[in-house]
Amino acid sequence: MSDKSEALTALEAARRETLGAIDGIPEDKMTAPAFGDWSVKDVLCHLTSWEQFAAPDLQRVSRGHIPQLATFRGEDVDEWNAHMMRSRNLFPLPQVMFELEESRRQLIDALNALPDNLFAAGQMARMLADGLVHGEQGHSADIRDWRQKQGA
Repeated sequence: MSDKSEALTALEAARRETLGAIDGIPEDKMTAPAFGDWSVKDVLCHLTSWEQFAAPDLQRVSRGHIPQLATFRGEDVDEWNAHMMRSRNLFPLPQVMFELEESRRQLIDALNALPDNLFAAGQMARMLADGLVHGEQGHSADIRDWRQKQGA
């Protein structure tokens, strides 16, 4: 299995974990604060935002350009996250679910367009994919923990 196929497989597995973690949560619980001010819906918006950010960065990588993420400092990431959440938290749940699916399709298309050699350890495409996988796995675990505590 190539590094690229491993990255794609890991992304697919992480998304299955997320969909499994949210399966059966009623809409009123999806939109209620669960993680500080964030709801489960907000977590899904967050995942979508990062995938929508990563797809053009992968296109930059394919051209040999510097990805925007490489220019971020820690406070930039926090500020960007806060901005994205302010702009998305009013989206209705059906739109959030559609965009979650669509952003993943666009991300996979961008990854598939890259040559395999850009997925070796330490390469930006691999680091972006791995970061998305680890972030999504962490959020899925948070959702599962929250559901267990809530009895949901």
